[in-house]
Amino acid sequence: MDTDLGFILEKLGLTKAEILVFSTLVQGGSSGIGNVIKKSQLHRGTVYNTLQRLIQKGLVYTSDNDGVKIYGPNQQGFLSDLADERARLMEKSTLMREVKKRIKLAKFSEGELDGQVKVLQGVPAFKNFFLNLFQNSRKTEETYSFLGNGGHVSNFTSLDYYKFSQELKRKLGVKCRVILNEGKREHPDFSFVTGNIKWVAPEYDFGKRYIWLYDNKVVTVDWGRNPIKIEVDEDKENFRWHNSVYKAFWKGVAFKRDEYLENNFWKKKSKI
Repeated sequence: MDTDLGFILEKLGLTKAEILVFSTLVQGGSSGIGNVIKKSQLHRGTVYNTLQRLIQKGLVYTSDNDGVKIYGPNQQGFLSDLADERARLMEKSTLMREVKKRIKLAKFSEGELDGQVKVLQGVPAFKNFFLNLFQNSRKTEETYSFLGNGGHVSNFTSLDYYKFSQELKRKLGVKCRVILNEGKREHPDFSFVTGNIKWVAPEYDFGKRYIWLYDNKVVTVDWGRNPIKIEVDEDKENFRWHNSVYKAFWKGVAFKRDEYLENNFWKKKSKI
């Protein structure tokens, strides 16, 4: 194990088992649980339970490779929560940047996972994704797109967190298109939401699934799962298809209800 990396991870609050398993993934690349057990030399049950904790903390993602569950270190996993951990972010930002740098330099087999869906779980993972979304949009100066009923972010985090996230988005100059459900307009979230917003009729019920489109990624968050499930699809063709459908939906949403778009937007192009 990289002793410097282990020291950094310990300072960030990880247990010894979490450090060993996470370091194994950083150094050896994303892999199945068998390879993690072999390289870490820990008991199978210990590795499994440790991976579950790392997933809950938003530090590890999962992906399916021909029916085999693959585990990998989440590059956004050490980005702090937006509002309630601002002080911690300032104190530990140097350590977090160092971990991210080491992850990027690690011998990932990311090329083997191109086009596959990475799965993250839990509120910490969502917060890390949310911050990365803003940072990426600011860096690329691209407009991201969102579709969903609205209201779940503050329900699962806090209203203060959501308020701060929208203040941050505005200060960073992040541009976005936002489609929300008119029937949910009384939710406290909507007093603070920023961006180019369109409201759809109440009969457009998108349930508990939200979708973000940015940086050639299709990110779906299912708030109905416990823990919540975040799917990051990096298939560029799938992104282009979803983006074209979103633009068509955006243009026509104020005039008519298009059941084809509504019913099929969540599905991959290959499945339609």
